[in-house]
Amino acid sequence: SPAAASLAPLRELIGTSPAMTQLYQAIGRVAATDTPVLIRGELGTEVDLVGWTIHHHSSRRDGPLVHWRDDSAAPIGHTSTEEATSGLPHLLRQSDGGSILIEELTDLPRTAQRQLTTFLYSSLWNEAVTEIERPDVRILACCRCPDPEMRIRCGDLREDLYRHLSAVTVTVPPLRERMDDLPALLDVYLKNLRSRLGVERIELSPQALLALQHHPWPGNVRELERCLLRAAILCRGRIIDESAIRDSLGQSDAFLLSEGMKATTYRPRTLVEVEREHIALTMQALGGNKRDVAKILGISRATLYAKLRKYGLLETIDTDNPKGS
Repeated sequence: SPAAASLAPLRELIGTSPAMTQLYQAIGRVAATDTPVLIRGELGTEVDLVGWTIHHHSSRRDGPLVHWRDDSAAPIGHTSTEEATSGLPHLLRQSDGGSILIEELTDLPRTAQRQLTTFLYSSLWNEAVTEIERPDVRILACCRCPDPEMRIRCGDLREDLYRHLSAVTVTVPPLRERMDDLPALLDVYLKNLRSRLGVERIELSPQALLALQHHPWPGNVRELERCLLRAAILCRGRIIDESAIRDSLGQSDAFLLSEGMKATTYRPRTLVEVEREHIALTMQALGGNKRDVAKILGISRATLYAKLRKYGLLETIDTDNPKGS
């Protein structure tokens, strides 16, 4: 397997902080094996990119990497998406000799979880039922759920499946634990912004940089990317100032909450008011992505929609794809 240092520049994995160095070392170790891997991380971390990296530094690098999102899948790098009309056997045929990257383990329907468990426990594989020989496929599963144990207790996640996959786990550090990487991340993201917006110059003012350094980043690097894009559009010139960053982050209230309000200025509020504000701020931090918001709040999407309707928040912009809405 390649040296850990050579993994750092691959795709969007950026940084040389101690936390990222540990991640590269973990990737190097698991890439040299052929075991299933669970990739844990908070919402907005690069769990899927870590899966991509593991595959492309493994002995399966020349085989297919099929991205499994709920009940649909397509080989990564291909432009078309096929519906998995025949379930897991269809995906296994696609990925024979390669890997399957599960977008979110806790989103898999129970039927898919049962099929995956059967595949992982080779003694349960029945060729007469599946009508195919057991294919040569490695499973890489992403998990952004903050409390998978709770999902197991609720019956949403099979315990035997989770235990099998979590035997080998790679954890992606949140941005707040690798703030030494912020300058490198900003260099790359601002360069991408200049290309995306077709301008020669986009820079941060010193005050804007300070605001970024003091933000808690609950949405991690994806929140940072969205923040910079919005701020670049909001600012009139080519210098992103502090106000553009604050507006992009929606920090008029969030910043006060993160800094802590003094008792002399605190206004007592009802739990309904607190819940509404917390949901609204979480929606802002995660770009309106209702799937991610539901996960970080620890509720189902149906419950989230009910609360959004109750509090009149359904007009919040949803930047997720239709499946995540």
